[in-house]
Amino acid sequence: MVADRFNAQVWTKSVAARFREDYTERQELTGAAGGPVAVASVDLRGLSDADLATMQALLGKASEAK
Repeated sequence: MVADRFNAQVWTKSVAARFREDYTERQELTGAAGGPVAVASVDLRGLSDADLATMQALLGKASEAK
């Protein structure tokens, strides 16, 4: 820490890796009223080839927008 060019970001990552329990940043997600997060599933087997192509195009545009 006495070096002229101390890199705080590298030091932070190093400490977080070495002392995971004390120095990692965590986010805990909860659902409504503090319960578990609801997960929904969608059955795509009933969609036509045209519907699937449209969905694929929309997903492609969404990923490009990121």
